[in-house]
Amino acid sequence: MLARRHVLALGAFLAFSLMPVFTRGAHAPIVTIAAWRAVWVALVFGIWTVVAEGGVRALRPEPKTLKLGVLYGLALALASATFVAGYALTTAANTIFLHNLAPVAAFPLAWWAFREKPAASAMTGALVAVLGVALLSGVSILQFTKMTNPRFLLGDLAALVSAVGYAAVLVCTRATRREGTPILGTLFVAWCVAAVVLVIIAALSQGMAITGTALLWVLGLAVISTNLPFWLLNLSMKDLSAGLAALLSMSEVLFVTLIGMVLWGEHLAPIGWLGGALVVLGLLYPLAVTDEGESPASGAESLAPETLNIRGLRLLLCLVLVNGGAALALVASAPAGAILGWAGLVGVLRLGPAPAAVLLEGRLLGLLRWGFGLFAALALGGLALRGGWNQPDASMGVALLALAVLLVDRLLVASEPVSDRDGRPLSSLALLLLAVGQGLALLGHSAAVAINLAAVALFALEAWGVLLAALKNRIPAQQVHLTPEQAPLDGLPQRLRAPRIWVPLAVLVVVSGGIAVVPPGHQAVVEQLGRPLDDVAGPGLLVRLPPPLERISLVNTEQVRGLSLVTADTPLLCGDQSMVSVEAVLEYTVADAHAALFSSLDPEAELRSLGRSALVVALSRRSQEEVLTTGREDLEAEVRDLAQVGADHVGLGLRVQAVHLGNVAVPAPVLDAFLDVISADEERSRVINEAEAYAADVLPRARGEALARLEAALGVVAGVEAEASVDLARFDALFLGGADAPGLTRFRLALEYQEATIVPAQLVVADPDVRVWIGSDTPLPPTGGSP
Repeated sequence: MLARRHVLALGAFLAFSLMPVFTRGAHAPIVTIAAWRAVWVALVFGIWTVVAEGGVRALRPEPKTLKLGVLYGLALALASATFVAGYALTTAANTIFLHNLAPVAAFPLAWWAFREKPAASAMTGALVAVLGVALLSGVSILQFTKMTNPRFLLGDLAALVSAVGYAAVLVCTRATRREGTPILGTLFVAWCVAAVVLVIIAALSQGMAITGTALLWVLGLAVISTNLPFWLLNLSMKDLSAGLAALLSMSEVLFVTLIGMVLWGEHLAPIGWLGGALVVLGLLYPLAVTDEGESPASGAESLAPETLNIRGLRLLLCLVLVNGGAALALVASAPAGAILGWAGLVGVLRLGPAPAAVLLEGRLLGLLRWGFGLFAALALGGLALRGGWNQPDASMGVALLALAVLLVDRLLVASEPVSDRDGRPLSSLALLLLAVGQGLALLGHSAAVAINLAAVALFALEAWGVLLAALKNRIPAQQVHLTPEQAPLDGLPQRLRAPRIWVPLAVLVVVSGGIAVVPPGHQAVVEQLGRPLDDVAGPGLLVRLPPPLERISLVNTEQVRGLSLVTADTPLLCGDQSMVSVEAVLEYTVADAHAALFSSLDPEAELRSLGRSALVVALSRRSQEEVLTTGREDLEAEVRDLAQVGADHVGLGLRVQAVHLGNVAVPAPVLDAFLDVISADEERSRVINEAEAYAADVLPRARGEALARLEAALGVVAGVEAEASVDLARFDALFLGGADAPGLTRFRLALEYQEATIVPAQLVVADPDVRVWIGSDTPLPPTGGSP
């Protein structure tokens, strides 16, 4: 497994993986950062060389050191420059993937340089890890748009060249260790050469201008992520091949991914998790496999015939554990049942290969090893997902099943011959711990979490033993060894059986249940023999009697919790009998820890019911248009207030902080009718607008015509009155004048009457000799002459 050289190499690549932290902090062009980094690294290595390797004379290297240093520096410059070019020209995923093809290039380069034969396990691990990097980075080299774009092709080529350059760096590092040149002196020469090349490239492209703050970030990049890891890498490669070092360099991808998840909150897609698992498997494979090989059926042929029958019963017991745990997890909703199921699978994997190897008589042993190894990896993943740090849900069924299987298995182990006995002490101890943890969880003991986690860890250790045996080309041995150098853990349960160990340990576990640390923002409620005490403890260290005498419950009073009232597909009725679908979320905190724990069996369900009722009431007071447009804020405030009134009335001890309405829309079943109503409203508005426009056109004209007619009538009235006045004056004049000369007046009236009578008639004056046609309607022109 891991030796000192492996640990040094992994430490170097862990330091390399910190480069993105300093690069992002610098906020400068990447080419400029690379150039200044090389300058700082050369300067630091120069000072380090003077201090550690013989003063200033160490800066005058021997010809062999100078030759290797120059080659080393050119390889560094090539790798750095082309890696930066790949990032600038193609996608980051392609650059990461192609750059991590360094192991593929390192194997032939090491063979060409000093005939270093690559190990088969390292080559296999490299292929698996390269596939994992491809999945982890989301590489898209063969995408059509990339293949037809010269820019992307050039970037991919640069990234591929950076892989060759990085492989050359590792080969040069291995060469310096084989030649025995001083580590610091060689690195000083190498980085001086790299600094010259990179400064020239930076000056020709983006320049060397950089801020003082960025310069300090680059200094950290140089010292922590360059000087230190290169020194560690040189130390490790004294006994480490260049190909294996290139393979271990792929751990840098894993470290960078973890740093991104921790520092910047990045997430992986499911395919990315699969890629990470493949990278880990590829890294572990050459560390676990012995290329010379071992006997695949080690320890299998020694099983006595009577042992096979007992081993079959024990395997059947493990299958009972698998099915019983699955049933408890699915039917009884006991999360710890899943742990029992995985534990049963681990038992099958641990006990099954040896009898199967005897029964197969040497046939299909490779398939047997790899099949059991694959299922062991799945069991490891399942245990990792089900373990966790959370408080396990108490399940009496899980505890009883674990104890029953443990007891029967112990009886069967006692029946096996001593030479073939495989007591599986790790699983036995794990089953015991799981049962104890479930019992303590039923009592509300705080140690249940740690004991449950310890049980899961022991199950995982046994699964790891099966996986390690498969990777080492053998079936599991009867004793579990984590590493070849480690003593077996089988003696641990025997040592724990001594009363002087487990009695004080049990007392310590029981007493620890009465000690609780109340974090800031929490309150602790103490139950004494099931009766809650009135006093509530604040943050700090709380020491009480252990369960079941007293039980401590911690309540987070500052955490804002979200509660979904209704989903977007729930139709609700408004005050105008219209339907809306509302997505509502209620946020609340705990105001009274005592009431929140004991006022209701399910305070969240009660608050959800109150919030829904408040939402229905508030909607019944509003029209659909108001809810859809301008009334959302008022609606949210009213729902919050109504829900708080209900919670206070019931005494839930919860404070409603806010109510947020998400998607407010018309329900799909009534959407067509809603659109018809909108169309009708628009049609009504159109007709009203047209009528108003017609009225605006007609009414002014009618008023004008009426006014004109009125004025005309007034004019006629004035004319009639004037004519009447004239006639009256004339008649008065005639009357007054006729009184003085009545005969003359009568004569004049007679003449006027004749004139008025004769004037309308058509008079024709003609010569007596001219014949005139009287029947013509056309008036004849006057002919002159005397009448």
